[in-house]
Amino acid sequence: MCGLYGIVITGQSGFIQREVDMMSNLLYLDTLRGEDGTGVGLINKYQGVQLWKSKDIGCDFTRQPEYLKIRQSALKDGKIWIGHNRKKTVGTIADETSQPFLIKNR
Repeated sequence: MCGLYGIVITGQSGFIQREVDMMSNLLYLDTLRGEDGTGVGLINKYQGVQLWKSKDIGCDFTRQPEYLKIRQSALKDGKIWIGHNRKKTVGTIADETSQPFLIKNR
């Protein structure tokens, strides 16, 4: 079974350090619910949606340069941040099948 969690702030833009650390800890701890991929989606004030996902487990995912950029963006301009740990039920274990997915309007 997968794990999904998130945080939303109203008013100001940008999460505080404690909230950013909490999300990183959840990505690591939630590996218990899904070790077949990890991903985050961040909606921020200026850049819209930032997405990063990979087939890596949470502890490896949180060390990747792409994730560290999203972390910095969350501190500066973040508004909504979701995290996901995948437990494979169908499909392959690959970066492409990790979640969250971003589907653009057609």
